[in-house]
Amino acid sequence: HEYDSNIGKYYISFKGDLETIRGKAFANKDITSITLPQSLHTIEEEAFYQCKDLTSITIPGSVTKIGYSAFYECTSLHTVNFEEGDANLEIGCAYTSTWESLIGPFYYSPLETIILNREMVYKDKDGDALTATNAYEGIFCIEKSCAWGDSLIETSFIIGEKVKTIPNYMLAKLGMKSLVIPGNVTRIGNNNFELCYELNSIKFLPGSEPLTIGYIDKAIDKGPFYDCQLELIDLNRELNYLNDGPGGLNAWDEGVFASDTNWGAS
Repeated sequence: HEYDSNIGKYYISFKGDLETIRGKAFANKDITSITLPQSLHTIEEEAFYQCKDLTSITIPGSVTKIGYSAFYECTSLHTVNFEEGDANLEIGCAYTSTWESLIGPFYYSPLETIILNREMVYKDKDGDALTATNAYEGIFCIEKSCAWGDSLIETSFIIGEKVKTIPNYMLAKLGMKSLVIPGNVTRIGNNNFELCYELNSIKFLPGSEPLTIGYIDKAIDKGPFYDCQLELIDLNRELNYLNDGPGGLNAWDEGVFASDTNWGAS
């Protein structure tokens, strides 16, 4: 690492075949920049907890696991770039009694640019697969942006060619104004854009397969664009609407582009 005495901050890069960054390895450190090696496989929980000077991070395609709170409250972290990887990236989530919810690796980090070019799956602390059940559990959730009237941080989300699935609640509460869904995406889960109430334009690019919109028949689940104020929908591919439950579909809440926030509004 190098220390810049002019600003009192560290610049860190790695040499050799580093495979794991242990839990809390750099927690609360004055890190401005860090370059992760292509040999890296695992970033453990709270590895960069409260690194409040870190502005951007590139996750190499070799990384297959990021622990919960790995980048928790990195309050200057504005850009994360997930490089192309062949294996799924396991995103760790852990229950917190403070919020009575699960939190992921980037909780409370004010991301403005997210570049995703690989598949992600949720895992709990024991390594078991899980499904997010509310907007607090979005992978990039910022807790302050949790209700109508909050000021959302304007966010750009770029989806690469390796992404096929956008799981439940993954992008909940992000301040996106527009979004392009490329043709390689074949599945969008429930409530995916819940509380993205600044999202007003979405474009679906052509794809060789239909795009499946997931819906699981539970009272809390809605269509993926629930609570969005869409003004422009550019649809250029087939959609399949999947209902995994026995109760059938409710036209008011579970339409692909449904939002009950439009009730009583002009």
